[in-house]
Amino acid sequence: MYFSKASQDPSVVVGGVSQIYLEADIGERLDKLLAFLESQEGVCGNGTMLILGESALYSRFALHDTRMILQYHKARPMGINALRYTPIYCGGAWHNLYLIRMQSYVLVVMSYIDKPFALLQKKVEEFRIAFIQSRLEIPTEEPPVLLRLFAKRETLAMLYHNIKTGCTIFPQLRPGPDVQQKEILSSFWGFFSDASANLKIPGVTEFSISRDQYRFYARSEGVHKLYILLATESVASESVPSIASDVLRNLRAINV
Repeated sequence: MYFSKASQDPSVVVGGVSQIYLEADIGERLDKLLAFLESQEGVCGNGTMLILGESALYSRFALHDTRMILQYHKARPMGINALRYTPIYCGGAWHNLYLIRMQSYVLVVMSYIDKPFALLQKKVEEFRIAFIQSRLEIPTEEPPVLLRLFAKRETLAMLYHNIKTGCTIFPQLRPGPDVQQKEILSSFWGFFSDASANLKIPGVTEFSISRDQYRFYARSEGVHKLYILLATESVASESVPSIASDVLRNLRAINV
């Protein structure tokens, strides 16, 4: 069950959100642009978001709402459509949810149910112009997440989840034969199932297991949850916790 789900979207398994890393100052400028749009008549406060590919570029929605909107967007991609609208029930009331294509990005705007898009259209266009003219150094396509950015070669697969921000990172596996990659993924999600169950036990913050050619280690540290799969022949069991600490240090360096 975990393997079939997670091979498509690991963030769904842990209840997280796939996010694109941005420098703090760029995030602040995006926040100001979106906040200005929310100040317009008819737009809900904390009701805007930018999507790139299948990940959140920046969101002012609550974490739960961000996650649900991303899942909706993945289930129903925009394709060639420039605009998509759907009514949603949020915060005890009905609203309009608009997904608007802006070049490589999708702008999400939630408005009050009695406000037609015609009322918002001019303001959305003003936002588009301001967004383009801001010349922010942001990606124009969803960047790949590489395992080498966080872990050394002994780490075969990893999953990180920040339970506060929802940030979920599941890097691409290193290049290799399809059969080998499928075996790594299958083993990872099999161990993950056991680790998740154990980490839910009060007082349990670590889980480790060795089986066949693999070592699996999981750690819950504050808001951080990390799961890593390593090759038995490449690392001794007593070295695994320090390897996990190094990975977490690398993750914190990008402010996840």
